[in-house]
This record gives sequence, C-alpha cells and structure tokens, in this order.
Amino acid sequence: MTLHTHTPSISRPNLGVSSRMVTRSTLNEEVREAQRILLTALEPFKAVYSIMPLQQASTFLMVAEEEGLGVGEYARKAGANPAVMTRHMLDLGELNRRHEPGLGLVYTKPNPMNRRQHQVFLTPKGVALATAVYRALAGRKSKS
Repeated sequence: MTLHTHTPSISRPNLGVSSRMVTRSTLNEEVREAQRILLTALEPFKAVYSIMPLQQASTFLMVAEEEGLGVGEYARKAGANPAVMTRHMLDLGELNRRHEPGLGLVYTKPNPMNRRQHQVFLTPKGVALATAVYRALAGRKSKS
C-alpha cells in the first residue's frame, strides 16, 4: 500500500517584480545617493552598539533634536506607545530596562515644573554621538 502525501505550495506575495533576476537597478542615481548618505549617517550608531535597533536610533535622534521633553512627549511625536518609548529611553540611558549597563547616551532629571515628569537630555557620550552623525553627514555632503 502506497501513501500519497500532499505538499502544499508556498504562497509568495506578488511585489510587482518578476521572479527572474533583475539585471539592472530600478533606482535612479539620486535615490541611491540618498541611501548612501543615510548609511553614512548610521555608521556612528554602529560604533556605539553594532546592532542598535532603528527604533532606538530614531529615539536618540529625537532627543538630540529637542532635549528636555518628557518621555510622553517623545512618544506622541513618534506615534509610539509611552511604555515602548520608556523602554527605548531606558536602553539608551545608564541602566537599561533589565537593570544592566545601558548605552549611556541619555539621562533624565525631574522637571522642576512637574515633579512627576522627567525630562530627557543627552549625556556627553550622547553629544559625541550626535556630533559624529553630523560630521558623517557633513563629510558625505562635501564629497558630493
């Protein structure tokens, strides 16, 4: 007696691209240059933490752009849940959410106008990272 088994086919999403290998890039040079600039700007983050999640890098950049806000305000600006933003801030701070050494890029202090709220600022290490990102971008733009 022979048993026949049915192997289901795997459904792959149609991304509008043929399954055959694409031999030329569909991106124009301007788009590729913008991507190179972005990759250059991300290099300093890899020096701090080689596998830093994009959400943490984005959170750091939000603080660098406007220090002194509360975690809830950063969450609103990012369209994120305040609890998630709190975890990102902890990971970027001196002690992460597991009470292990964090990245040391930001610190918090109580808001003198509202003691329940803590304002977020860059540490000297955070200032150095923000400066390195700026220099990476400025150097990249001057080479263009």
